[in-house]
Amino acid sequence: MNWLVPCNPEKYDIYSAVRKSPIIYWRQRVSFEIGDTLYIYLSRGVSEIRYKAVVTDINIDSRTINDEFWNDPKEVNKVSKKAEIKIVETIQSQALSFKELKNYGLKSTIQGPMKLNGELLDYIQIIEKADSFWRKRK
Repeated sequence: MNWLVPCNPEKYDIYSAVRKSPIIYWRQRVSFEIGDTLYIYLSRGVSEIRYKAVVTDINIDSRTINDEFWNDPKEVNKVSKKAEIKIVETIQSQALSFKELKNYGLKSTIQGPMKLNGELLDYIQIIEKADSFWRKRK
């Protein structure tokens, strides 16, 4: 399954999290499965997809994770389960901005995880295949 998931960088410091490790823990509000692909959309001033990740583990108890990247400590355990994800690519493309995504099937703002399919998924994957727009993580 392919997902589009939002991240508010004012609430969660994803930049520091990714710099520290390609493995991060993501709120599991939907039924992610191991192997699912997540396209991480940054909101609040960025408004574009910036990361591609793969789910490597699911149903992890939030209380067992020391997640230091939340700007508000109360946010850490708002969801009881988390998924372990591995950032596999950092995206460098204006072609995946909110404006462009709306041109290819995005219906509204991205408030929570949404399954990707149809024209929107096709568009993202076409952009992904254009190697100059993506930088693989090592």
